[in-house]
Amino acid sequence: MAANRLVLLAAVPLFLVLAVVAYITVLSPPMSAKRRLGPHTYQVMEVERRLQDDVQTRRDRPRGYLITRNPVFLAGYKSFVARVPADLKALRDLTQDNPNQQARADGCRR
Repeated sequence: MAANRLVLLAAVPLFLVLAVVAYITVLSPPMSAKRRLGPHTYQVMEVERRLQDDVQTRRDRPRGYLITRNPVFLAGYKSFVARVPADLKALRDLTQDNPNQQARADGCRR
């Protein structure tokens, strides 16, 4: 009889631990969703960085041309100006699921 109680005392806590683990597993979001979020976030960050670089170069290159009269600055300016719409479209495409980011992307058009 003492052996039965000892087995029961050991089995009840193990059962409770297993029940808690099963409950947490059922409630947690799937790992595939978490894995998809990581690369998507980095894609958005990369496009945003590229867009920021385009805008900064668009601002700085004319200044360099005006100071040096070197046409290299003007050619670089034109190429970066041409990239802005494509990068802005890529940002809008990647952030379709987030209205706040869409509003920020719209603000970049100005």
